[in-house]
Amino acid sequence: MGFGNFRIATKIFFVIGVLAVVCGTITVTAVVGFRQLNAATDAVAMVAQEIRLSSRANRLIAELNRDEFSVAADPSLYAEAASSIAERRAGVADALRDLRQTADGNQTNLLDTIEARLAAYTAGLDRTLETAHTADGTVTLSDTQKALVDAVTASRQQARALRESITAFVDYTERRAATISAAADELARSRTTLLVTVAAIGILFGLALGWVVAQKGVVQPIRAI
Repeated sequence: MGFGNFRIATKIFFVIGVLAVVCGTITVTAVVGFRQLNAATDAVAMVAQEIRLSSRANRLIAELNRDEFSVAADPSLYAEAASSIAERRAGVADALRDLRQTADGNQTNLLDTIEARLAAYTAGLDRTLETAHTADGTVTLSDTQKALVDAVTASRQQARALRESITAFVDYTERRAATISAAADELARSRTTLLVTVAAIGILFGLALGWVVAQKGVVQPIRAI
């Protein structure tokens, strides 16, 4: 049975069905591509958030060190410094906790180092606060200052090591961001190319099929009558 023996309505429905499949293929390709692009965009946003959090932690560490020097220079500022230090320590802890939620394997190792150095630094910071708090008339000013200078000098090295660890985390995260961003750009280009290619093939196939159906299924049968 030749194609021309089918009813015209059947031929038209056949063309419509094929075009529907083509449209469906284009739609599925577009949806999958958009989902992949959304995932890549989310990854870029996540890394940007990690950079923001780690930079905030680094800034808070610098402010903690500044508060420590302030109370060492003037123990009478103990109450004010202790309150400020407690608030900033909580901010650092919150930032590190949030960073762990999205960290990859390398970032987790860097965070382990950061937290170990943070524990060492805060132990020295506590000693500085304790020395400032216990300064009273039974201790001469020079002895108090010497104890504070010793405590601050020790914790300063720990603070520097801590900030270097956080900087290493930021540097790694920035490189990761660049990699993810480049991958997202490449994904956008490849998915755009794929979508245009599928659409072009679908359109050309539809035109070719329409021409074949029109010639073989409509025009030639009519001429044969």
